[in-house]
Formats: sequence, C-alpha cells, structure tokens
Amino acid sequence: MDKKGILTFLAIALAASYLTEAAIVFLKLPIPIWVLFVIPAPAAWIASRVSSNHSVAAYPLRHVPKIAAVRVAITIPLLFVVLYTITTLLGFSKPDWRAGELMAQLPSVHEMQLTGPIAALYPLIILVVGFVLSVILGPTLFALLLSGTEYGWRGYVLPRIATVGRWRSYILTGALWGATFAPIACYQANPGNRLPTLFLVLAAGIALTALLGEILRHSGHLGLTAVCCGCVVGQASTVWPVIFPAGSAITFPWGGSTGVIAIALCALTAFLLKPIFGTLRPLIETVNANPIVPDAQPQGE
Repeated sequence: MDKKGILTFLAIALAASYLTEAAIVFLKLPIPIWVLFVIPAPAAWIASRVSSNHSVAAYPLRHVPKIAAVRVAITIPLLFVVLYTITTLLGFSKPDWRAGELMAQLPSVHEMQLTGPIAALYPLIILVVGFVLSVILGPTLFALLLSGTEYGWRGYVLPRIATVGRWRSYILTGALWGATFAPIACYQANPGNRLPTLFLVLAAGIALTALLGEILRHSGHLGLTAVCCGCVVGQASTVWPVIFPAGSAITFPWGGSTGVIAIALCALTAFLLKPIFGTLRPLIETVNANPIVPDAQPQGE
C-alpha cells in the first residue's frame, strides 16, 4: 500500500474541499459546487509526485468503450424510474406532472402565445425534453465534469487501498469520498437532521463507490466509471427534482427516505452488475492494468 501517496492525496482533497465549502457557506463566494468534483485530480497528481510510486491513474480515462457506455447511459435513467416508482408506491414521494415549481420560473403559456393541445401539454413537453436532455448530458457533460473525481478517487486511491480487500477498499474509499461533501450537506440539512444526513452522505459514497468499483473491475476503464457517475449525478440533479419537488426529491446523496432507498438500490446494483448492465468486456490496452483486486486482473466475462 502506498501510504505516503494516499495520505498526501487525502490531506489535499479534504483540506481543499473543506476550504471551498467554507468559502461557499460562510464567505458567500460565488464558487460553483462543481469545483469539488475537480479537486481530486490535482490532488492525485501532487500525491503521485511526492510518493515513491509516480504513476497516477491505474486505468485509462480516454477512449471510453462505446457499447458499454450506451448500456450505462440507458440503464442509470431506468434505475431512477425504478427508484421513484418504489418511493411513490411506498408513499415517500409524490409526482407533480404539472411541474409547478419549474413552470413558475418559465414564460407562461400566454406569454409564449401557445394555444390548444400544445398549451395543455406544455408542462409535459418540458418534462419530456428535460428527461431527454438529462439522458444526453449525463454521459457527456456531467461525465466530463466528474472525470476529475474518478481520476482521483477510483483511479488513484482505490487501487492503492485494494490490498485490504475489494469490498473493504470500496467502504474505505467511499466513506472518505463522502466525507468531502459532508460539511456542505450537513449545513444545508435541517438542524435536527444533520446527523442522519452525515450517515446518508457516507453511505451514499460507499454504495456509489461499490457500483463504480465493480464497473471498473469488470471493464478496466476509468472513463466508464466517469460516464456512470455522470449519469447518476445528471439524473439526480436535473429532471427528477422537478417531477418530485421539495420534500420528496433527492439531491444525491442526501435526501431522507428517498435517499435511503436510492443508496440501497445503488448497492444492490453493484452486486447484480452483470444481470443489470450486461457483460462489460475490458479493452485490449487495459488487460495489463493494475488490478483493483490484488489477485485478479480486470475481468471481462
């Protein structure tokens, strides 16, 4: 285990994340939250310079396998459909098909001079367009924004912690990753919900790391985990909060009962990777990559 590299990465990633969140919360600086997703990349590069192992990511980030990426881009939105179907049936969430909160911010039907069936279907059209855009932007724009996160946490940290075992490495990496978002998540939560929010953030980091780690283990491609992470964040932060407004929506990974079910579904998906995503065959150039599991190479079944 590269202890020096791991500790250096954690010191930089945690310190930079907490300082950024403090600047957003207390100094009210207009820093976009996406900065937190960029920090892990330079942290990994600096850590690699000071450790004895100068390599950074053990797996390739570019040239994402197209068929596998399409499978992920289709499957993640479907998992969100399953998530909100479950929460609605259980009474934890209630859809607003009129998208009232969003419609209040958009030009009205009269302002746009819409009449007839188009006017009646205006909210539904917005939701359909929003869903289509979320499916397109998840594996593209959101994946690009999250590539720094994957480069640092799954590309640098995860293989170096792998000596403790596959699932333990997922738990450690996921909890530490979740900890980088804990301060701002707890600050945004109601005072009485801050401790549950902390547990939700850490659990979400672990569950999502397990899913991303299994995708990486089977495909041997870091770019594919960026696509998956981008799809998850893209779905959670775009159309679904509009359909399921405040009180039932999740801002991944902290979101009450809906968040708990989302975490459970994410963890279950990690255990059922092949039935859900199909076979994710590794690229030829990744066969000799450093394995996440010490006694096995990235697998394609």
